[in-house]
Amino acid sequence: VLVALELAVELACHNIPELEGRVAILADHSGSMRGDGGGNSLVSALSRTTSSDIANIFASMLLSKQPSVYVGLFGDRLLQYKVNRKRGILEMAKDMHRKGGACGGNTEAGVYDFFEELINSKTPVDFVIVFSDMVIGERNSWYGMRGSTRAPGRFQELFRQFRKLYP
Repeated sequence: VLVALELAVELACHNIPELEGRVAILADHSGSMRGDGGGNSLVSALSRTTSSDIANIFASMLLSKQPSVYVGLFGDRLLQYKVNRKRGILEMAKDMHRKGGACGGNTEAGVYDFFEELINSKTPVDFVIVFSDMVIGERNSWYGMRGSTRAPGRFQELFRQFRKLYP
């Protein structure tokens, strides 16, 4: 069954375009995606699948079609995922899940780290694809709330700086 499922996923990936240029794929492994103290982030009461599992499979499918790709897993910190093209798409997604547990589940500081590193190093990236639930926090505070170590709008400002360098 798994061999047939892998083949079906690979066939479906023929519909994914190869993007021209450098591609960065980020998969969210924060608490709201993997499961946190307030819940387990399952996609339904009848499933064992989390939102981060879906992000991992989409990231694996997309990266399989990109010749020049960076993959990052983020939560409290950013972890670079080493792509092994000898693995199947489902095995890569499973491996991302295993490694994503080390990102830390409190906030999405890793996505800030990603953009700050690109801006500071002047590393050009043509496409940034983020698989996330779009809940953004920073170090032990939710985005834009009192006590946050970054001011409200900081992510938007980082993104503006990135777009200025790489429109």
